[in-house]
Amino acid sequence: MKISNYWIVALTCVLDFILCTKDLPDNLSKELYCAGCEFTVKALDKLLKGSSNEAYDIRVLETLTTICDKETFIESDYSPVSMQLACNTLLEKNEAILEPYLVSHYSRIERNSYSELLQQICHSISAACTNVSRKKMEKLKIFHVSEDGNININEDEWKTPKPMKESRNEL
Repeated sequence: MKISNYWIVALTCVLDFILCTKDLPDNLSKELYCAGCEFTVKALDKLLKGSSNEAYDIRVLETLTTICDKETFIESDYSPVSMQLACNTLLEKNEAILEPYLVSHYSRIERNSYSELLQQICHSISAACTNVSRKKMEKLKIFHVSEDGNININEDEWKTPKPMKESRNEL
């Protein structure tokens, strides 16, 4: 009897469900872990969906090796440092499952949609986005729009330099 990759992933995640969202680093909330998972999947998809003559197992391995570089997260709405931590945590906890899943996904002629890929990785495999409040995630963005339409800056993530004091000698 042949068991599909989907069932292996599902079974593994059910067994690991408790560990997937617990034991996060102290400075990584479950909301940031979810945001990091989603942005990592977006970056992986962007890098892996293009056509190449290279074997997918090699491409996936090379991509997973560099995906958590800080430069990957410059365009994120969240702190790149937090997103890098979330990405590293995602890979540390799930790389053994992610690598074969991504090879299987990208080597297919007819692939699942991006939203299905996101669902599989951030909900089924890692449980990073299971029971996460989207409102709380929104408030963690560097810039976020409040319900009254004002743009707010998350001061914990946005550091502004302190003005220099001029001394009499400089005048």
